[in-house]
Amino acid sequence: MKNNKKKAKDLMVRLLVFFLVSIAVMLIVLDFQKPEIPEDSISQICTMIDSSDEKYYCLAVVNNEGAFCREISEDGERNFCFAMAKRSFTFCNKIKEQEFKESCYYELTLLTKQPEYCKNLENKEYCYFSYVSRSYLRSDFGEVKTEYCDELSKGEVADVDTCFALQAQDRSLCRNRLFCLTFFEYNLSLCTGITGDDKFGCFRDRALTSRDSSICENITDSYWKDDCYSDYAAHVDPNISICDNILNVQLKNMCYAEVAIRLVE
Repeated sequence: MKNNKKKAKDLMVRLLVFFLVSIAVMLIVLDFQKPEIPEDSISQICTMIDSSDEKYYCLAVVNNEGAFCREISEDGERNFCFAMAKRSFTFCNKIKEQEFKESCYYELTLLTKQPEYCKNLENKEYCYFSYVSRSYLRSDFGEVKTEYCDELSKGEVADVDTCFALQAQDRSLCRNRLFCLTFFEYNLSLCTGITGDDKFGCFRDRALTSRDSSICENITDSYWKDDCYSDYAAHVDPNISICDNILNVQLKNMCYAEVAIRLVE
């Protein structure tokens, strides 16, 4: 009698263990199963990207779905993806390469509008300036705040005077310095006398500040022209028709991703 009870008890324990293991395996399988791509219009923009990793990155961010990030093979890029999809700086800290880690912070501060996290970086001034300058280009003037300008030190990139000029939307505060003036609307004569990449960059900036993508056509270098259209779609007009002008595949992929992400911000 006792043996029968013991056998019954052992059988119950085994069945319970089997049940728990089955549940665990099922959850693992479901967790790592390739997620289905939503049919909404923004997700469909992501599917236009001609790169598997970048496509899944785009889908992860616009859907706040980290499962898409698991389709990315490289650890650093996968953690970058998780950081953006989950809106969590914790994943930025898991990136080993310092430059890539800081890039993760730059992008996430803009996505989450939490530039206070710039304080965690070695080059915090560049992070703050990236935030205020991109906010300004996107006409989000309320995000160019005094406390962010105060974090900057005088220098070529982290320019405190330029920050205050952007905050006030007052070009006179630039004191005729070209780096600062390039953020304000001017006609194309501002680019006269400039040569090489600086000239191409000047035309790109004129397109952004004038909110006129046709100015990109003044750029004779194909890569810089593509970069002009890509930046225009990212910062001024999130429209895939702008991306369609781009010939460089990598920049076109980036453009589609930027447009999709901008549309869900």
